[in-house]
Amino acid sequence: MLSHSKTIMVVFFLGLLATACNADIGEGGKCDFVDERYLTRVVSNDEAVVELAPVHGEVISLSAEEFDSPVMKNDYYELFVRHHTSGGCSPFSVTKKVKMVKENVSLSPTDQYAYAAAFILDEAKNCAYSELANSCESDLRLDVSFDHSQLTLLSYITPRSVGYCSTITMEKIWPEIESAESQTRIITCVDNNAGEEMAVEFSLSDDETSLLLRKIY
Repeated sequence: MLSHSKTIMVVFFLGLLATACNADIGEGGKCDFVDERYLTRVVSNDEAVVELAPVHGEVISLSAEEFDSPVMKNDYYELFVRHHTSGGCSPFSVTKKVKMVKENVSLSPTDQYAYAAAFILDEAKNCAYSELANSCESDLRLDVSFDHSQLTLLSYITPRSVGYCSTITMEKIWPEIESAESQTRIITCVDNNAGEEMAVEFSLSDDETSLLLRKIY
C-alpha cells in the first residue's frame, strides 16, 4: 500500500499530466498541414453568412464579419486554405481571402448590361451566320480592337444565356484578362448549343451609353 506522502506525489503527477494533455487539445497539438489555394465565386450573402463556390467541391460558408469590405454576389475570391492532416487541430482553416480585381474591369455584368449584351450577341450571331458577313459587320456594335476573325465563334451561342462566368471558366481566363487604364470593361459568359460556356468581354463606349463587343476568350 502506498504511503500518504507517495499518494500525494502520484496524484500531483497525474494532475500535471492531465493539465498538459488538456492544453495540447485546446491548442490543437502538433498538426501537420497542407496549404492550398481555391478560386471561388460568391453564390450567396445574407449579411451574416457568405457562401462561396470553388471550382471543385462543396460550397464554403464563412461569416460575413471575416471580410474587410462589403461582399457582393458573383464577386470572386481567392481563398488560401490550410488543411490539417494530423493532430488535434480543426480540419481546415482559411488563412487569407483575396478579392480578385482587375483595374476598370467588372467581372460580372449587372442585369442591365447582361440584357444589352444579349442583344449585341444576337446581332453578331446572325451576322456570323450570314453568307455575306462582311456586309453586316459594319452595323455591329464592335470595339475598335475587336478581332473580326472571332466573329465566327459566335455562330452557335445562345445569346440570352449571357451572365456571370463560373469559377471553372474564370480560372481559365483570369491570366488573359487585362486591366484597363480608363475604359471600363465587363466580363460575361454565354452558353453555346452544346451547353458549354464561352467568355466574352465588352467595353463601355466613351460616352458610357452602350456596350461594345471587344473580345472572345
